[in-house]
Amino acid sequence: MKKYLLFDLDGTLWDASIPIVQCWNDVFRRKGADKQLSLDDMHRLMGKTLPEIASALFPGWPDAARQNLIQECCEAELVPLKRQGGTLYPLVEETLRTLDAKLDRHDETSTVSALNRDGTVEDAELAQLTDIAQTIGALSGGAFDPTVAPVMDAWDFTGDAPRVPSDEELSALLAHVGLEKLSVDGNTIALSDGAQLDLGGIAKGYAGDAVRTVLAEFGVTSAVIDLGGDVGLLGAKPDGSDWRVAVKDPADPSKFLGVLTAADTFVVTSGIYERGFEENGVRYHHIIDPKTGKPAESGLVSVTVVCGDGAWADALSTACFVLGEAGSLALRDTLAAEKNLRIELILVTDDGHVRYTAGLAERFEPSEEGTYVYEAIIA
Repeated sequence: MKKYLLFDLDGTLWDASIPIVQCWNDVFRRKGADKQLSLDDMHRLMGKTLPEIASALFPGWPDAARQNLIQECCEAELVPLKRQGGTLYPLVEETLRTLDAKLDRHDETSTVSALNRDGTVEDAELAQLTDIAQTIGALSGGAFDPTVAPVMDAWDFTGDAPRVPSDEELSALLAHVGLEKLSVDGNTIALSDGAQLDLGGIAKGYAGDAVRTVLAEFGVTSAVIDLGGDVGLLGAKPDGSDWRVAVKDPADPSKFLGVLTAADTFVVTSGIYERGFEENGVRYHHIIDPKTGKPAESGLVSVTVVCGDGAWADALSTACFVLGEAGSLALRDTLAAEKNLRIELILVTDDGHVRYTAGLAERFEPSEEGTYVYEAIIA
């Protein structure tokens, strides 16, 4: 059985038959690095984070120089990978393209845009995903709300002119936000009272689920799917050991809080570092509290969710960020009791603490750098 690995550069697919080692060695020679890898060397590096690979190969180099070199090696893989990816790479690419065309509300031709324009649409897959979003919204007490689109548009975090809306403007927009304004009946989704659907808080995780399904149906047993903050793991590493996933430091995303060992699950992080802007000396992040219409002030700066389902992990990372530590732990208990869904959490507080649930006590390795205080939550 072939073992495929899906790396985080442009969704690129490769397997052991592709000359990855040659690509890396070519870069090393071109850059004058005194290092050449064997295939066994490459196998030993599989599943490590880029900083770990850089440190292992070039321990005497400055961090920035060695990480830039490894990044260039990864980019060099793209040429042969895309050429030799066979039939599976196009299937993965088409899966992502099809979902984007359906779920992107900024694309006027998408199914979600049609819903926002017409108030109703019939689509089985969109209905299924919207129902999941509604369920998570209800379980979280509205901390996750897929109808918050008008408020997000007012802040314009991803646009050319982000701004701070006035309290009066937010109050008017919040009148059109709420789970009660969204309904799913069979394959039909409907919006009322001027509501708009935005599945951006769950779509990447759902896409990860879809890609993992494609890979599994193709006979793939070992893969990493990285869709930008949402990491999906199919099985374990080819040698049977767990994957190692770095969790970013929200204060400096070029560094990491620690490394999580895991297999056959999703690891999704939401944090203040992802998107935001500064106005009048104040930094505004993009994770909005649906109740206030403003960036959430929950005492958290980053939340990592470990969950077997990508869509749930994605939406729950947002919900937990909004809820704060106590609310996140209560939601975790609710999910276990009502949905038989087990999740683990890594919560980073604004006062410099990193707290992680007991299920990660043997799987989360804190970084030795930085000034965070690490604590396991025994519950």
